[in-house]
Amino acid sequence: MDFLTPILVACVASSGFWAFLQWLIGRKSSNSVILEQIQALKKDVDNLGSQMGADRASNARVRILRFDDELLEGRGHSKDSFDQCLLDIDTYNKYCEAHRDFKNSITSTASEHIKDCYKKRLEKHDFL
Repeated sequence: MDFLTPILVACVASSGFWAFLQWLIGRKSSNSVILEQIQALKKDVDNLGSQMGADRASNARVRILRFDDELLEGRGHSKDSFDQCLLDIDTYNKYCEAHRDFKNSITSTASEHIKDCYKKRLEKHDFL
């Protein structure tokens, strides 16, 4: 161990040690900048995910309302089309339950009408 002391003294006295120390300090601040950028990126991704969820719910709402309009006009639909619309209703309702500030009252009457028509068609077996 005694042979290490002169080596350590030489390293400390040399400019190489100080350069190495500055590099470590710079590296640490560089890492904090990278960490800040990663955190900002994570926030952006979270915001994007939230916006995509709201967009999916809005798109489901549009499809629900359009489907109900078509039923009110007397247009027939296949069972698969009804099933897809019922999935849209579920998706929309789940999103609204998780996001209370999202406007939900818009589709309640349309959803009930679609479900009623579905039940009647299911009983009569008169899907397209």
